[in-house]
Amino acid sequence: PPPDGGVADGTPPPDPGDPMQPPPPIDPTSLTPPVPYANQVDAAIAEFDKQRGYVKGCPDAVQQARALEALSCVLADARAIDLLGKILVSNAELPLVRKRAAEMLGESRSSAAVPALSSGFEASLAETEVAHATIVSLGRIDSAVSVKALFAVARGWMKAADEERDYTYANAALLSTSRMRRREAVDALLGFWAGL
Repeated sequence: PPPDGGVADGTPPPDPGDPMQPPPPIDPTSLTPPVPYANQVDAAIAEFDKQRGYVKGCPDAVQQARALEALSCVLADARAIDLLGKILVSNAELPLVRKRAAEMLGESRSSAAVPALSSGFEASLAETEVAHATIVSLGRIDSAVSVKALFAVARGWMKAADEERDYTYANAALLSTSRMRRREAVDALLGFWAGL
């Protein structure tokens, strides 16, 4: 081939693009985990149950949270989302375990996880780290349903706040919304600020 990278028939080399321009946005659907086969889900849930049996009664929160990793390869499945949602709202679970469940629901990038995360937020208001993880995870799902859920959090906590209460949850919800590349997110943010 010619030294300039062109083709032997004389056509010019492909344009590499302007290096000063930002790269094109990543398509969020390319980040969505694949939907697993039923036998993969069965195996993952069996492994999850086995790992949970090993750490039952163990006071080490890190070990208990690691048991959840058995579900990491099947996060897009409805049964995995249901299991993680139950762990997230359970008062019997340690906060670190609930936080990891919230993070994994966000990693699923599935709109089906939004109700579980919304319920988890309401159940975790006294545990700032868990509640914050649910908000961040809602932002990772990047769907119209999650925008609506985040906007409800931002609006509710901004209205509830007074001089003695900080705006942590409202601020986190607005930040998560602002990171989404969706028209609904832009409309929600513009509507929110117009409402102030």
